[in-house]
Amino acid sequence: MRKSDALKLILVSFLWGGQFVAARIAAAEAPPFTASFLRYFFATVTLLIVHLVRERRFCRLSWRQWGWLTLLGLSGVFLYNLFFFSALSIAPAGRSSVVVAMTPAVVSVSSIFLFRERFSLLRILGLVVALFGVSWAISGGDLPSLLRGEIGRGDLYIFGAMLSWAMFSVAGKIILKELSPRLAITYACFIGTIALLVTALLEGGLIGIPHYSFAMWLSLLYLGLMGTVLAFILYYQGIKSIGPSKTAIFVNFVPIWAMILGAIILGEAITLALILGAAMVIGGVFLTSRS
Repeated sequence: MRKSDALKLILVSFLWGGQFVAARIAAAEAPPFTASFLRYFFATVTLLIVHLVRERRFCRLSWRQWGWLTLLGLSGVFLYNLFFFSALSIAPAGRSSVVVAMTPAVVSVSSIFLFRERFSLLRILGLVVALFGVSWAISGGDLPSLLRGEIGRGDLYIFGAMLSWAMFSVAGKIILKELSPRLAITYACFIGTIALLVTALLEGGLIGIPHYSFAMWLSLLYLGLMGTVLAFILYYQGIKSIGPSKTAIFVNFVPIWAMILGAIILGEAITLALILGAAMVIGGVFLTSRS
């Protein structure tokens, strides 16, 4: 792995750590589909401008390529943001980020079945350890409470976001054999934004746009430009360069940044259970990467 790849992906982890804080602010004022659409409206417009400046035309794609891009748009844009903003409207940023950090372990194990990568007990063990860490974090160290059905609705939402992002990462490996990261992200964001527009109109949240605060718009701009345009391109460059499993390892840094930024900006508490849970998740992902 080149140092340039590692530095780019560390930057991605910082930008995505900040996303949890920005989404927490945005979710306080806008419903999930509306917040998601506004985020990707800024992102898609920027990506289309960059694409047209560099390519000066839209590329012709096959129906099969459109199918994979639609899967990317629906998983990494539509579903992920539906779950993401729904979770951050009721769950702390730091705790939510710990669940998302489990993504690399899920991607690694999925690659065994989808890409016929070598089976390894370390991958399975890593997934189990990561899942145990997530359970510890969301239960506050009280695991029996999960068996009593006391898991929060926000935690279930963020699990949905994690699974959506895992699908997005795995599908990306397939389409990036044929398309550049920037082109794939641009088209996927465009498809996802159209889907979000339809649901945002049905949700009725767009009528509140004139009343949104400055902090809300600042958060949406950060989510759209830094957390989406810049971070997505760098992330997919990583997938193309070193593969989805190794790239997803850098998601480990996201909960660290999210907990630090959440404590500084939102005043969220960093509990011992949260730290131990995050450590176990990172340890589990390390085991999958060692395989």
